Amino acid sequence: MYERRLDNLRRLMEERKLDAYFTVHPANIYYLSGYRGDTGYLLVTLKEAYLYTYPLFMMEAEEQTTKEVNVRILKDSSYLKLIQDDLKDSHSMAIEKDYITHSIYKDLFCALSDKIRPISNLAGELRKNKDEKEIEFMKKAQEITDRIFRHVLNLNLSSMTELDLAAEMEYQMKKLGAEGYSFKTIVAAGENSAIPHARPRNVKIGSRTNLLMDFGVYYMGYASDMTRTIHIGNASEEFKKVYNIVLNAQKEAENAVKKGKKANEIDQIARKIIEDAGYGEQFTHGLGHGVGIEVHELPRVNRRSEEILEENMVITIEPGIYFKNKFGVRIEDMVIVKKDGFEIITQSPKELIEL
Repeated sequence: MYERRLDNLRRLMEERKLDAYFTVHPANIYYLSGYRGDTGYLLVTLKEAYLYTYPLFMMEAEEQTTKEVNVRILKDSSYLKLIQDDLKDSHSMAIEKDYITHSIYKDLFCALSDKIRPISNLAGELRKNKDEKEIEFMKKAQEITDRIFRHVLNLNLSSMTELDLAAEMEYQMKKLGAEGYSFKTIVAAGENSAIPHARPRNVKIGSRTNLLMDFGVYYMGYASDMTRTIHIGNASEEFKKVYNIVLNAQKEAENAVKKGKKANEIDQIARKIIEDAGYGEQFTHGLGHGVGIEVHELPRVNRRSEEILEENMVITIEPGIYFKNKFGVRIEDMVIVKKDGFEIITQSPKELIEL
């Protein structure tokens, strides 16, 4: 698996006339080497790969890192000195400008100014297309997420605060086998749900309100991400109308997903339905994003994205409508792009639930 990933990276390097690639981004290091420690530097040349880390992480590095990568434990030598030695046969080294800190860039520039080539997320381009094992992990992550949603529906929600519910959901994540949340859990009732990335408040959810929950987990280093909006008590006709518009937009966008489609075309399908209903200004974000090692990664699925959907990309479809000081509705699934269509990973019901 890692040998294939490193070979794919080297093909990209050769296409762009790069002799070496350097990353400090944990997601890319994990993808290419298997290492998940807190600190590490990865250097890939056209012939070798090297992971540099400190004695504190030595056992993790030796246990997790694939045999295709040489582990260098930094004791007395600095990583710069080792990189200079390992680059002796290389003339150019790509560094990821989106992730590298100023201090590391400054150190590298001082030591290797003639070789440095700043680039965007090269490994991130490879990560867009998931293999069987990655999809297996993401399905397991989403299975846990679906189980948490079912658990939520059996709670006495009206007596809980948003913070209570977020804490209960995050407790269930680990109890069900997840490593933790893939992003901070969003629990938002009533007017708070009009904020797309609302923070849970120490405020009771109450008995006659909508409740938006956006949450996900990590399983074996891979993320899930889903949103469901439910209603506690009977929903108003206005809320039902808005909910059904969002649901229709979401379903129609999903139905259009397949290999070869432009990401912005998928966004436009959902956006047009919402705009035609008169709520275009209330749909304030892109339709979705890629999911994998990171909960937000390539490809982007928004009105500006020129990316073409490819087989085995995993993306979210999550339209929303938000009314300031009133309520918001968002529905989100994770979807696998297939050759002739799509597969929805998310199994939770999305027809309006009134508790």
